[in-house]
Amino acid sequence: MALKILLLGFNRSYSNPTAETIQRCFANVGRLIYFGPGYSSSAELEWGLEKYLDKNQDIDFLVTDSYVFESDKIIKRKNPFSADFIRFLPSQYAQFALQYRDVFYKYSKPKILIANWDTYGISHEMVDRVIQSNCYIMDPGFSLQKPLEEILSIFGPGAYGTDNWYNLSMEYKHKFIAVPHTLLSSEFDHRNLNSRPDLFNVIGTGYPERKKAKELLPFLKKLDDLKARFISKYHFHFRSTMSYMDVTLHQSSYMNKISESKFCYCSGGPWMYPVRKYFEIPARGSVSIGWPCLGAEHIGIIDGLNFIKATSNEDIVRILDSYNEEKHQSIASAGRQLMWTKHSEFARTSQIRESLHKILTNQFKGSYWHDGEYKHF
Repeated sequence: MALKILLLGFNRSYSNPTAETIQRCFANVGRLIYFGPGYSSSAELEWGLEKYLDKNQDIDFLVTDSYVFESDKIIKRKNPFSADFIRFLPSQYAQFALQYRDVFYKYSKPKILIANWDTYGISHEMVDRVIQSNCYIMDPGFSLQKPLEEILSIFGPGAYGTDNWYNLSMEYKHKFIAVPHTLLSSEFDHRNLNSRPDLFNVIGTGYPERKKAKELLPFLKKLDDLKARFISKYHFHFRSTMSYMDVTLHQSSYMNKISESKFCYCSGGPWMYPVRKYFEIPARGSVSIGWPCLGAEHIGIIDGLNFIKATSNEDIVRILDSYNEEKHQSIASAGRQLMWTKHSEFARTSQIRESLHKILTNQFKGSYWHDGEYKHF
């Protein structure tokens, strides 16, 4: 019998589609039902979440994300949806978010928090909330993280943050579902390197190492990057939300930059985190080059096989100057194959299904990644 999963949240789209792809996996596992502004009818919203749950006692899992779990913090932001296209009235967030958070805390049946937040910036208070809620945690970085001291020894003094989340994951590993970023089939590009006009590109937020790598870009690409950053700042400061066209144009432009490039720079910022770019770049068929993320080998990313390590501009220049179509096509193809077999929507659905069934049969003791394979303790 198919599982019945209730997703509690607010209907929104963000340029990073992580939350939406996870929803697709849940929908593949069982019957996914949505509750919240932008999903539910006015009558359902007025009726209330608690009454809805009382009526639907056959729900196997209640699932939510950070926009419900840390809603008190989000409400205080100046423009909490400046980077989102939202399908509900902004006033509905303040109206319902805290109520949903409290219901999630108190819910006694199996429940899952999708931890789509900055784990190295999590406060003691938020960690305490996670513990007290007794929820399972779906975390893209679990089993890949390191204590801050170890990160500093590798990356240098640019790293900052706390060990709050790392300590939680070590003590409560039996509650963690290790789900790295997931790719839809539509995100894969099978174009060969020989048909890509650009040799090298750098995408994403301006982490220090990315800014350094951008020094190698031609003048016109630097100009495009400056324009993109100006538009982003405009949205943040002067617009309360984005339009659906804004989000889709950003996503398509971003993906096209990767598809047009033979090599694309990849890094995880000061925390060396396994951000989505480690998955998107090889899925689009470009050679992923840059800093290995923490635990790269555990999710299958291996230097020289499907990734090229380059921790300085000198490394990048040396590798670009030695471009060999046959050699580097092999690396690009291996990266795309890894993403398809281990990190696509189809692969992730199977992994999540296995974990959810273990939870329901009291066999779940946590999951993790090791040598490119999804495993359970």
